[in-house]
Amino acid sequence: MLSELNRDNEALQLVNNIEHLLLEITELEKQKKESHKILESINNDVPPDVDTLDSLNLRYLDGYALRARVLGLLTVAQNKLSEIRSDLRIDLNILENISTCPCCGGSGEKISHRYVRFDQKIDVVVSSKPCEHCNGSGRIELGNTVNRIIEKAKKEINS
Repeated sequence: MLSELNRDNEALQLVNNIEHLLLEITELEKQKKESHKILESINNDVPPDVDTLDSLNLRYLDGYALRARVLGLLTVAQNKLSEIRSDLRIDLNILENISTCPCCGGSGEKISHRYVRFDQKIDVVVSSKPCEHCNGSGRIELGNTVNRIIEKAKKEINS
């Protein structure tokens, strides 16, 4: 019982961390989009939107300094996104291991061996039945909310 509680607590911590990472990704993607808008304005010789400049704390820069700063922001954002996606992969792998049924090891079935004496030799009779703990799925159900977060994280990693 205690190990199930520990597993559930660890899964909850991982899910909270994954949610936090997904929020960071959203913010960084927004920053990248705004940075691209500023670069497009600069390239088209149009003054950048003041609100966009304010959101990136770039209001009082112009010309080459603004362009260099925006390119720097884009590089930092892209590097941070790569780092976060790597962390997401690690957390999802750990969560995958946590959700593996401890009774059947993820196979979904319980295998039993019986030794039967027949004439002068002993035969091994192997039988299997669906695992009662996970109902033959090989996974411990973590809940619909957790599954939604996991799917969202998987999509983010693959994007």
